[in-house]
Amino acid sequence: MGFETMMNPNSTVDSCPETDPSSTEVWEVVVSDSRLKGGFITMTIMAILLLCSFTEAFVYNARKIPHGEKATSLIWICGMFPIFAATSLLGLYFPRAIVLCNLTASLYFSVSIYQAWLLFMFYFGDEGMAYTCMAGQDVRIFSCFSKPKVTIGKKTFRWLKAGILQAATLQPVILFVEDILWLNGTYHSSKLVWNDAFLYLNALSLISSTIALIALVITYKASKIHLKTQFYITPKFTIVILALIFANMQIILLHILTFSGAIPCNPPFKSQQRAHRYQCLILLIESFCIQPFVLMYFRTRKGNMVGVLETRETSFKYDVLSNGYIRTKQKYPRRDFSGPVHFNTYTSI
Repeated sequence: MGFETMMNPNSTVDSCPETDPSSTEVWEVVVSDSRLKGGFITMTIMAILLLCSFTEAFVYNARKIPHGEKATSLIWICGMFPIFAATSLLGLYFPRAIVLCNLTASLYFSVSIYQAWLLFMFYFGDEGMAYTCMAGQDVRIFSCFSKPKVTIGKKTFRWLKAGILQAATLQPVILFVEDILWLNGTYHSSKLVWNDAFLYLNALSLISSTIALIALVITYKASKIHLKTQFYITPKFTIVILALIFANMQIILLHILTFSGAIPCNPPFKSQQRAHRYQCLILLIESFCIQPFVLMYFRTRKGNMVGVLETRETSFKYDVLSNGYIRTKQKYPRRDFSGPVHFNTYTSI
């Protein structure tokens, strides 16, 4: 049965196809429909613009940010939404390769979310100084309730980092298993039974994403007291949290809609396959809307450069000032200073 027959609204076909159409068949239908053609051209232009913005941000951060590790973190974050857009566009053009496209985007995001954590620690100087500033704070997980509260201690700080790392490692593994089962024909989101992998994998993915989301929220609330307006910490955390929701939690909502029948089986795609197409389309549009804000806060020296004093055999206590500098609050005697001093001033664009 050809793709044209499945697309015919007067067709008497009662069941959806078992396999996705090829890219050639999809393109034949797109060319014959002016609205589809315009939509695909628009999405292609959007993805190209996002990739161009990522390339420019890559060059800028590599040249303007003197600290290599910090420049690397900024580059990874600037590339999150362009990579989402590129993989989503490829998933729309090549339906049979969508599982590989989603896996690629998930792998990139896994590295990016950890790089975001490292960047936020850099604003304090390093993880040790971040803990020193956060230690002893009582943080409410939910702003509208007085409880539960979390007191930042060494164990809590380690759990916050572990909450980020588990999402960075577990989410790609879950998606990889889903893709294998889907290609094998044993993964079905259109039915919910106790012995089907769909229920357990999506529950595990939702729990993992929720833990990472809570870890980010706690880190943000403990950080914003010390990292004030010069670091633009609120919009930066918001961008990372939105990326987490779009990449990992949005597709779960589409799976739920598929199970409830809100996304029907309509040739040439089954309901599960159509949900993946909706995810690609929505994610591409979301990426295009958010990328300008990513460039505003992560492709710049403003808010990403602080004073850092690196010495050897020297002990300091640091205090993060509201203007973005780190100064020595108390300096202990040192026996010998043989290491270089690197001081990087807070600089605007």
